[in-house]
Amino acid sequence: MNPELDELNSPQREAVEHLDGPLLILAGAGSGKTRVITNRIANLIDNCGVSPWQILAVTFTNKAAQEMRERVERLVGHSAKSISLGTFHSICVRILRRYIDRLGYETSFSIYDSDDQLRLVRQILKDLNISKDRFKPNAILGAIGQFKQEMLGPDEVSLDQQHLFQEVALRVYEAYQAKLKASNALDFDDLLNMAVKLLQKDEEVRSILSDQWKFILVDEYQDTNRAQYSMLRLLTESHQNICVVGDDDQSIYRWRGADIQNILSFEKDYQNSRVVKLEQNYRSTGNILNIAYDVICKNEERKEKKLWTALGEGERAIVYAAETESREGQYIADQISRLSRSEGYSHGKFAVFYRTNAQSRAIEQQLVMNRIPYTIVGGLRFYERKEIKDTLAYLRVLSNIRDEINLLRIINVPARGIGAVTVGKLRNIAATEGTTVFNAMQLACEKNLLSAGPLKKITGFVKLMNELQSLVKTVPLDEFIPELLEKVGYWDMLNREDTDESKDRIANLNELVNEVSEYVTMAGEEASLEAFLERTALVADIDSFDNDNEKVALMTVHSAKGLEFPIVFLTGMEEQLFPHSRSMDSEFAIEEERRLAYVGITRARKKLFLTLARTRMVFGQTRATTPSRFMNDISVEYIEDRSFVLSKQKATDSLHFGRNNENDNEFSQLSEDGFEAPDMSIGEMDYEPSFDADTGEPTSAIQPGVKVYHPSWGVGKVVAVIGNGESAKVKVMFPSIPLKQIIAKYLQPVG
Repeated sequence: MNPELDELNSPQREAVEHLDGPLLILAGAGSGKTRVITNRIANLIDNCGVSPWQILAVTFTNKAAQEMRERVERLVGHSAKSISLGTFHSICVRILRRYIDRLGYETSFSIYDSDDQLRLVRQILKDLNISKDRFKPNAILGAIGQFKQEMLGPDEVSLDQQHLFQEVALRVYEAYQAKLKASNALDFDDLLNMAVKLLQKDEEVRSILSDQWKFILVDEYQDTNRAQYSMLRLLTESHQNICVVGDDDQSIYRWRGADIQNILSFEKDYQNSRVVKLEQNYRSTGNILNIAYDVICKNEERKEKKLWTALGEGERAIVYAAETESREGQYIADQISRLSRSEGYSHGKFAVFYRTNAQSRAIEQQLVMNRIPYTIVGGLRFYERKEIKDTLAYLRVLSNIRDEINLLRIINVPARGIGAVTVGKLRNIAATEGTTVFNAMQLACEKNLLSAGPLKKITGFVKLMNELQSLVKTVPLDEFIPELLEKVGYWDMLNREDTDESKDRIANLNELVNEVSEYVTMAGEEASLEAFLERTALVADIDSFDNDNEKVALMTVHSAKGLEFPIVFLTGMEEQLFPHSRSMDSEFAIEEERRLAYVGITRARKKLFLTLARTRMVFGQTRATTPSRFMNDISVEYIEDRSFVLSKQKATDSLHFGRNNENDNEFSQLSEDGFEAPDMSIGEMDYEPSFDADTGEPTSAIQPGVKVYHPSWGVGKVVAVIGNGESAKVKVMFPSIPLKQIIAKYLQPVG
């Protein structure tokens, strides 16, 4: 008898002991789904007479599969080795290794990774004499991936007759599949699609596998795509013994093909299904779960369920609205320091989630400045991303022309036709003459040391670098960075790609522009290219903070799926950011954003912080923001406000920026949605007030939004502060007179 059965709650045990027929387990976040799956497998083997080799268990990640196998082995022993357990891709490889010869391939086929795929696309573009500058290889590969996600072969694609890009993509797709076949190779999408094709076309294979796998279990069913769904339908058409475990509230991968309708329509697809809801949460406190429900219950495309816990209500979540994204990062760093010091939390207990990678820069910078070790989960650190490193490489070469490493990084980025052969010749010249590679370029131009084609390209590059060297000496740094990206063609390169990846890279570069603007504002007359490069080098070099992996985890909310932390900061809770601007034209997309927020919230076990910025830098300009609609969904009883965000008019349950002062109408007006929109013509709010780390409230009396008195001009309202203390420069708006800048010591706070 399995002793774990007695430890299961009633719904968990019902799911474990169900035997024949389709079963849908709606497993809410933190409800013990892995325990249910592993105990169900053990029950089938130990108590139902099912042989291990008759069980197929499928999940989405190798890590999840390994964890599942280890837990099953602890329950049933060595017989677990005979269970077919793995990811969808690994199971498909297993099938294809046995039977792909029936589709005209050899069973020794190769599997191409993304780099192999891209190289193949580039080769085909060259063979077909298609300009890779006009039709970017990444974009073409993305289109091929979309065709495959829809399970369309080259002869099944229906084209928009006036869409030239699709026509080219289809031509490349046809050649791409032919090349794969000639090379006896499959890409990752093919692993799924070929397995489905085999099951569809070969009744004998379908019968063999259906007879072998009498019981099929699928984890994370809400994330299945069309091919995975089709594969499962084909394998279970004879016996219907399928158990799927998932949570429609956590379906967040539509962008890579996941279809939430697969789980929502399960009972329609499989008649006489049993449905078991796992609603007891073993991870989070009650207030966190209530917040999550307030957000997710607004979705219409969902199956009703509400998580509950025996862990008690716990602490209310803290909402904090900072003046800027840099101030948001500072608040997060201070709270981590405070909780580490006062409550003994190690750094590994904290996680910071953001909607887009570009948000990490301001947070990383503050963590470094506060000597808080961190790690990026599921992605590169901001300054390690290619587009950022490319831009910084240009700046470093302009600062130090002898920097050969960075020079060779940028010599053909964006592509200028300066290839490896030319670079090799330049390095040989430099070695012979005992000079730098850049001087070798100049010598080659002066003495015609290269053939005409390469010489023309090198001449153009040298001219470009000389122009940039002159420009950087005369133009302010915050204006120079966008000019640099324009002159070298980086903006143009990314805009022409027009893919989700290129859009993310553009966002990262815009964040770098924001970084430079903030630096120049902060440093004032002392701002310099060299000082900025030192600053970025400090932020990028985090190796010294390694402490046995006890680091704060930074990641996108997508990367947080499947993880949990005692303390979570969910950042950037603003309209156009979370939910993202790309979701605004579709209610279906908004619902996925809501599910993403739900995932982020339910990662927290004990403490949850919801942070946002009143103003955020966009394209180098400070803009007022609007708090996320998800914030307005949350009942005020579950949150504690630390930044004057929570409206005192609780009848409306709304959030707004600015102090709730009934007598403040002469200086500001609230927009219809309840948010103060500052006049950005007066300049950015470039002061971030000091604050108490325990209460989260500002400690400085003079700060943006405060009324002050001046003996000559009377009462005015502070709109910006530069510097700190009595010598700070304060921008004040007085009635009926131009904006004034006054030294702080001559002002007296009012009321």
